[in-house]
Amino acid sequence: MSNIIDEYPRIEEKIKKRDLKDIHYIVVHHTVMDDEPIKADVYRLLKYFASKDNHITPGKPLPAPAYHEIMEVVEGKVEFFEISYSQDITYHAGNWNKNSYGISINQMDYEELTVDQYKRLVGRLADLCIQFNINPGFIRGHRELKGTGWFLQNKKFKLRKICPGFVNLRVLREDVHQHLRNRGFFRGLIDEKQYIDKKYINGFTDFYRELF
Repeated sequence: MSNIIDEYPRIEEKIKKRDLKDIHYIVVHHTVMDDEPIKADVYRLLKYFASKDNHITPGKPLPAPAYHEIMEVVEGKVEFFEISYSQDITYHAGNWNKNSYGISINQMDYEELTVDQYKRLVGRLADLCIQFNINPGFIRGHRELKGTGWFLQNKKFKLRKICPGFVNLRVLREDVHQHLRNRGFFRGLIDEKQYIDKKYINGFTDFYRELF
């Protein structure tokens, strides 16, 4: 993990803080800027967030980068970059910001992860579960979040985005769960009941059937 937080022109007086115990979710994203992948260039991403042209707060720079960390491939090697402090409430998931930690995969949503990328992602998510004492059932994809990822229209399930792309999130949670068990850190059951309200499960079932 490379810490490059100091590379960003943070506006400290505008950054809200939280206690680490308030982090209940890990939200997985993919990174897209101007419909193009930010190919192995986290520094370009930081410049984008610091500009008035960013899509999150148009007309003014973000006080801190939208995500807490980035996973990307640099010269063929999977790297992780810490770009915001865990205590920072960043702008990555709407109403879920205060209670979630955001990690983004630095590539387009339609690109499948390589085996190495996927294994590293599973390992990193397991580390975060341990760090924040989070059940792997509380790992969410951005598309799974009510309001910012999906909504109801005329009592029908509507998806706003597919972020983090072609990642089967149920399988991802199961793989993180198994990874934790193999390391001896987590002996309980994955809390699948909690990752989405039961009454909306049919909408996700239909979505996953189409996607996978």
